[in-house]
Amino acid sequence: MILYVSGCGIPLAPEIPVAPEIPVLTPEEIALLKEHSYGGGNYVIRWPDDSIIEVYDETNFPQLQYVFDEWNQVLDGKAVLVITNDSSKAKVKIVFKDLEGIVGFAGVGMTGKMIENEFITFLSDGIVEIDKNGGFNVPIYLHEFGHILGCLRHFEDEESIMAKVPLVRHIDEQTKNFFLLLYSLPVGYRLL
Repeated sequence: MILYVSGCGIPLAPEIPVAPEIPVLTPEEIALLKEHSYGGGNYVIRWPDDSIIEVYDETNFPQLQYVFDEWNQVLDGKAVLVITNDSSKAKVKIVFKDLEGIVGFAGVGMTGKMIENEFITFLSDGIVEIDKNGGFNVPIYLHEFGHILGCLRHFEDEESIMAKVPLVRHIDEQTKNFFLLLYSLPVGYRLL
């Protein structure tokens, strides 16, 4: 198809967008995504590419930038966590709330097949009192942001940051591989 600009006689070729290459998934990768992702196991639900996820932290957690650095390294620019001092701009808010024995809770909202609405992460104020320097809390914050970024169900491996009771202070290889896979696929990708 050739497009002519009115009366100029100069043909302009229409720009054809190049579709991103979508990896072929193994049955194991499909099973991993179906087991741990949002979307009932049918679709990839995650933050859109190039999302800047502004986070307002009411808890004033001293190690929050470390948590963000860990996740931002895993996400490799697909989405970026940043701190904001303006709660009205925040997509994620970290607030204190008594959770009756639960250390943390991540509430995730979606529009269509994208995580993009305002989210609230609740942390019991009692847990923060245990370690003012954030040492014990780092696994909890890493874990809850794993939920915010797209992991619904816990991993069975006790050495994973996404275990039901996280004990490590870093993002493990199993979790990294899950998120690399999740963010390598387009939002809404149908899992067969």
